[in-house]
Amino acid sequence: MGSADANSLREHCLGPLAGTAGYSFPDLDLLECLSGDEIRTRPDKLSVSGNLQGNRVYLARQPLCPHPIHLVFHGNATGNTLIVGAHSELFGAINVHGHDNTIAIGEDIRQWSMVNVRLWSSRQALFWGAGTTSNGCEVVMQGDGSRVTVGDDCMFANNICVRNSDMHPMVDLRSGKCINPPADVRIEPHVWVGQDALILKGVTVGRGAIIGAKSLVNRSVQPYSLAAGAPARLARANVSWDRPEFPRAEVVQALAQDCFRFGPA
Repeated sequence: MGSADANSLREHCLGPLAGTAGYSFPDLDLLECLSGDEIRTRPDKLSVSGNLQGNRVYLARQPLCPHPIHLVFHGNATGNTLIVGAHSELFGAINVHGHDNTIAIGEDIRQWSMVNVRLWSSRQALFWGAGTTSNGCEVVMQGDGSRVTVGDDCMFANNICVRNSDMHPMVDLRSGKCINPPADVRIEPHVWVGQDALILKGVTVGRGAIIGAKSLVNRSVQPYSLAAGAPARLARANVSWDRPEFPRAEVVQALAQDCFRFGPA
């Protein structure tokens, strides 16, 4: 693939974050590009249905996860691109209803990770960062040109939903205007989202943050903080997390240094 096309996909997914540390776009040179009916030739990686013409998929040549991704292009959906980075063990269902959407899944997701995605509109972009794992996350997007961005090295527990739209309009009856339009969601690098959390439109979850179980996140969360509750509120500042049972001293030190740059005082 030409560098111009790769840069175009990167810009579509990440916008002003393209090239920023913590948002690692997959290397397309490590992947094979399949388009149209060719997409059916990888049953080890994809279970496909719907209209394949005018759509394309980038996949690693060697499958890792034994569970294929169920990919559906509904109706006349065309011009859509799915990228699954090298060494990523992702499975789940991806449903695309619109046109000219890009879904980019980062590299090095070494744990079997389930992500279910539904894109209702056109020119949308979903970016899922390198090494970001999920025990069960649903991403639902609506609104032409909208974007959901998840940074590198995040961790999602079970039964989590990220939505950039309420899915139905609320209307001011005096002005006739919609008062709840879709809005982009950004989850910055190294965020841990607890079980049964719901993250709503217009929210930014700052880097290194922790979202408590069963939280309703309808406002932005500071970096390196714990937010919990319904609605989620700041529960503790200057905290972060590590993956092993016991935190590694070198990781804690690096997070502390980063917190002093980006986190709450």
